[in-house]
Amino acid sequence: MFNDFGSDLSRGDAVARLVYECVFLSDDGLGYSDNEDVCFVEYPKDSSLQYAGADIVVFPGKNRECLVEVKSAVDSAGPRAKSGLPLGTFAHELLYRNDKRELKPGWFVDTRKRSDVYLYCWIPVVRRELQREPGVPYYRIREIGDIGVLEVAIVEVRRLLEHIDRELFGEETEHSEAVIKDALLTKAKQMRTSGCQSNRIGKFRVIFSKSLKEEPVNLLIPKKDLRELAFRAFKIKQMTYSSDPARIEWAVTRWDD
Repeated sequence: MFNDFGSDLSRGDAVARLVYECVFLSDDGLGYSDNEDVCFVEYPKDSSLQYAGADIVVFPGKNRECLVEVKSAVDSAGPRAKSGLPLGTFAHELLYRNDKRELKPGWFVDTRKRSDVYLYCWIPVVRRELQREPGVPYYRIREIGDIGVLEVAIVEVRRLLEHIDRELFGEETEHSEAVIKDALLTKAKQMRTSGCQSNRIGKFRVIFSKSLKEEPVNLLIPKKDLRELAFRAFKIKQMTYSSDPARIEWAVTRWDD
């Protein structure tokens, strides 16, 4: 089930599958029925749906169908080397360079995305045997068994954008999703043009990582904010490790703290 961790896509897919089974299908989670109340979007079979921002579809084919996009910090797991603290934010991509070196809107402002819900995954605890790569501040998850604890926050995209709207414009007037995304993208382009590597949108930091291959501009939203915005939140803890991912045992609890 959880195999082929050779790429970012397959690692993200494996975390999405874990969340699907532990949160959406288990009795300790949401308790949905597989392929009736909810379905997992298989890649590459349903690649067009996944590119539209859906890893999981709740109530498929019904009027209240909901597209859920899973976002996991697989390269920022465990405690940070210097501080000893786990990741306290989540990076929302505003702008990046693709393989052809073209500037493209990041996933958070891409108007082709149709996600209704973001499901954020942090990995504050890794398996003790996992080794940190030299010069890297966090641990990098290579297989599903490397995860010790997974924190999951389920946030409506609409509510998150409303939260950002107030920081962007500093007023009570509500703006459309298109206006908010365009303002964020414009801010990212201005940072690239000026060479500014760090800026703020209200209380949120915006970072231009020029040294990385994709040269991304990311909006960093604190985990605390996302947890407060979440309408459901869970913790998934590894109870029994196995070299066979299908035999690993997990426990699901509500994330109440």
